[in-house]
Amino acid sequence: MGSTNNAGWLYTPDWSKLTESGKLLEANCASAAFKAGAFGLGFGTVLAAASGWWFGLPFRENLPMMARMGGIVGTIGGLTYGTVCMSTQIRERDDVINTGIGGFVAGALIGIRSQSLKAVGFYAPVLAISLAACDLIARNLREQEKKSYEEKTKLDVPFLQWPKRDPYAERWKEIQARDAAKRDV
Repeated sequence: MGSTNNAGWLYTPDWSKLTESGKLLEANCASAAFKAGAFGLGFGTVLAAASGWWFGLPFRENLPMMARMGGIVGTIGGLTYGTVCMSTQIRERDDVINTGIGGFVAGALIGIRSQSLKAVGFYAPVLAISLAACDLIARNLREQEKKSYEEKTKLDVPFLQWPKRDPYAERWKEIQARDAAKRDV
């Protein structure tokens, strides 16, 4: 992976190489799920620590909450990304539907944790739709980022715009028609 930094003292990854669409087709799903789970574990732990700090909980009360929240977010992240990776490799396409499938599985896991079939029926489609929408927006933003300024501002077909009229040409035609009518009379 290359770096876009020329100074050499701060590593900034080249995001265009990291987000290529072909990367997920050749990925190892177990390692991808493990990475996503580890990131989710860290994110959930930090989120719970910030919540405990905000409400002023002592550390001995906050530590179990940090472990529980980190485990839940890590499990959901690993399961979601592992499912996305597996569905990408099975379908041989990297698109928004894979994210919806992963969101559905993660939402079902959240619903199962609450031990209610009604919760599974609610969380699974809601998480699937929301994750697919986020992925669709991210893909569109990534496509827009690659375009030049001229391509971004150029409109192919004007949307809901009438063709521009030339009032002088219309008036000139009226004058010519009136003059022709006077000559004919």
